[in-house]
Amino acid sequence: MGAGGVARRIARGMGWVAACLGVVIAYLGVNVASILLTEPLCIVLGRATSSALGMDVVAAADLYLSLFVQLLSLLTFALWWRRLRPCSFLSARYGACSASAGAWARRVAGIVLVGVAVQLLIAIALSLVWLFVPEVIDGYSELMEDSGSTSFNILSVAVVALGAPVVEELTCRGVMMEFALRAVCPEWRPRWLRKKKRPASPMPAAAPESGDAATASSKDGQEGAVAEPVSSAPALGAAATSRAAALEPSRPAPSVPVSWRRFAAAATIQAAIFALLHGNLVQSSYAFVVGLLFAVVVWRTGSLADGMILHAAINLSSYFVSDFVALLSMVAEALVFVVPVIFLVVGFRLFWDATAPRTHRGADDASSTLG
Repeated sequence: MGAGGVARRIARGMGWVAACLGVVIAYLGVNVASILLTEPLCIVLGRATSSALGMDVVAAADLYLSLFVQLLSLLTFALWWRRLRPCSFLSARYGACSASAGAWARRVAGIVLVGVAVQLLIAIALSLVWLFVPEVIDGYSELMEDSGSTSFNILSVAVVALGAPVVEELTCRGVMMEFALRAVCPEWRPRWLRKKKRPASPMPAAAPESGDAATASSKDGQEGAVAEPVSSAPALGAAATSRAAALEPSRPAPSVPVSWRRFAAAATIQAAIFALLHGNLVQSSYAFVVGLLFAVVVWRTGSLADGMILHAAINLSSYFVSDFVALLSMVAEALVFVVPVIFLVVGFRLFWDATAPRTHRGADDASSTLG
C-alpha cells in the first residue's frame, strides 16, 4: 500500500474515533436537555412520592431525573442504532450461535451467574481498597446513597436495573462500538456504505477504491482479503439490474471477518469512554473492565440483548450483595472469595459452550465467527 493509501486509512480511522466522541457529546446533550426540560417536574414528583418510596425528597427527585434522562436517551440511541444496525459489524455476527431453547437457557443462566460474580468481586475489591484509602470509598458510598440508586424500590429498580442496562448498551456497545470498529477496520468501508436493500442475485463486483482493499496479515490471524462476491452469471444491463433490485428480496451485506486484535482495540476504545461517562474515579475504575466484558459478550452472540441481560444482572445484584456477603461470612470467611470465582468460572463456561458457533453454515456466516 502506498503512502497515499496509508494516509487515507489513518484519516478514515481518526474520523470514526471522532465519531465516538460525537456519541459522547450527543449523550451529554441529551442529559442537559432532559435536566432543563424536566427538573421542575422531578422535584414535584419527588416531594409527592418520597415517603412511599422510603427515601428523602432530593434522592427521589434525582431518580426521577435519571429516569427522564434515560427515556430521552433511549429514544435518541435506539433510533440511531436502528439506522446503523443493518450494515453494522454486529449484524454480521447475529445468529452465529445455536438458537435452541436449551442453548438459550444455558446462555442466560451463564450470563446471570457471571453478573452476580462480577458484582461480588467489585464489592470485595472496594472493601480491600477501603483498607488503604477509606476516604475515597466512603465518598463513593455517600455519592451512591445521595443519588438514590442504593435504595430498593420500584423507581430505583426501574432506573438502575432496567433503564441503565438498555440505554448504556445501545449507546456504548451499539453505536459507539460500531464506530470504534470502523475506526480500526477502515478498509471494510464498502460494508457500511451498503444500502439496507440489495438484490439477492449475485451482481458484478465494483472495483475497490485505491487503498481500501484488505490485505492478508500473518500477524492478525483472521485478517485477510475481503472482497465482494464476483458473479459467474452474465452482467445485467442497467434496466435489468433495476428490475431485479425491485423484484427480489433483500439480504444483508456480506459478513466481515475481524481479528481478535482489531476487536480488542475497538472494545478498549468504547470501554474507556464508557468508564469516563460514569463521572467518578471509583466507578470509572471498574466500569472499564466491565465494559470490556460487555463487549466480549455482545460480540460473541451478535446481540445487544445479551449485554443488556449481563448489565441488568450486575446492577440488580448490587441491592443484595451486602446481605449475600454477610451470609457467606457466617458460614466461612473463605467462601466470600471462593464463591464469586466459582460463579464466574461456571457462568462463563456455560455461556461460552452455549454460544459455540454453528457448524455447516454458509461461508459468509462462518467467516465472521470469532472465537
